[in-house]
Amino acid sequence: DGEVDRAEMKLSLQAANSKSAVNATLPVYYLPKLVTLVSKTFGREDALKALIASVRDSLSNNLPIIAGDDSAKEMKSLAEVQQYDEHLQFVKLDFDVGLSAGRNTLVAKVETPYVFLIDDDFTVDSNLNLGML
Repeated sequence: DGEVDRAEMKLSLQAANSKSAVNATLPVYYLPKLVTLVSKTFGREDALKALIASVRDSLSNNLPIIAGDDSAKEMKSLAEVQQYDEHLQFVKLDFDVGLSAGRNTLVAKVETPYVFLIDDDFTVDSNLNLGML
């Protein structure tokens, strides 16, 4: 039920934000409702694909990811990934728009209350606890 989910999520958020709840975390299934991962690259398709794969393997298959590229390269294999990953949004940015302008463009597309900015050459594992951030 939607009402129960909202009430449970509110309690989880309160516990996670409480100073006395040092080890409190949000259940993984709430993350897609709260956090979008954003990464901007410049032609490093393999690095970006590795990041996306690590998120899917370690965190959540339905965590929203918005990725953007401002190189002149066409990222064909990333477009293929987007076809079967409904929670991945790939944005082709203007050429050499730069890190700040590129990230700002991507963040403007976020629909969740929180954004997790991550460089394209990072990967994550199950030790990353987004519920604690």
